[in-house]
Amino acid sequence: MRQIGGDEVEGIFRRCAPLTTLKEVQEKYNAGEPVNFAEYGDVHVPAAILKKFLRELSEPLLTFDLFEPITRLHFHDAPKRIMEVQRMLQDELPEDNYAILKFIMHFLVEVTQKAEVNKMTPSNVATVFGPNLAWSKGQANLSTIEPVIKFTQLLIENFDDVFLR
Repeated sequence: MRQIGGDEVEGIFRRCAPLTTLKEVQEKYNAGEPVNFAEYGDVHVPAAILKKFLRELSEPLLTFDLFEPITRLHFHDAPKRIMEVQRMLQDELPEDNYAILKFIMHFLVEVTQKAEVNKMTPSNVATVFGPNLAWSKGQANLSTIEPVIKFTQLLIENFDDVFLR
């Protein structure tokens, strides 16, 4: 019998894992203990932990300084948009953040490639993941969430064009 990978589970990243399990895993990480996700038998645990980790950073992976340019990106026409995203990520995003973002986006592209099975299209993945990658210093509002989601979708759909280095 073939084992199903987490990226083949319908709605991966949409469902949350049990809060007690998430707390236990986070306590292990914080204590420097290894975590074997196979022991939990629930692919939603690592998925939820990844989103929780990103959401709880003191500054978002896409930094506070990039938030405003991300929300204005829709003013550029499509070809210029890709070039502007490349410039923003290469020139304004710290190198470590860039490497982590590229790794996560590559993984999310792989998830979307199995959308027929997992129902996680680029739009769906961007909707559940985008708000964990970028937010403003001040109070968040619904008008700023949509540009972040569209930005995340652009990263997923144009991965090879955006991530050059």
